[in-house]
Amino acid sequence: MSLDDPTAILPEYHVWIADALPWFHLSDRLPRYADDGPDR
Repeated sequence: MSLDDPTAILPEYHVWIADALPWFHLSDRLPRYADDGPDR
């Protein structure tokens, strides 16, 4: 898998939201986690 084609990998959630910059706003409905997200 490579990020050369960004459409090959779809995001599942956002992590480290607690550390987000105040001007950074997410406009999607993906789950958000204040830390490193769910354990897999």
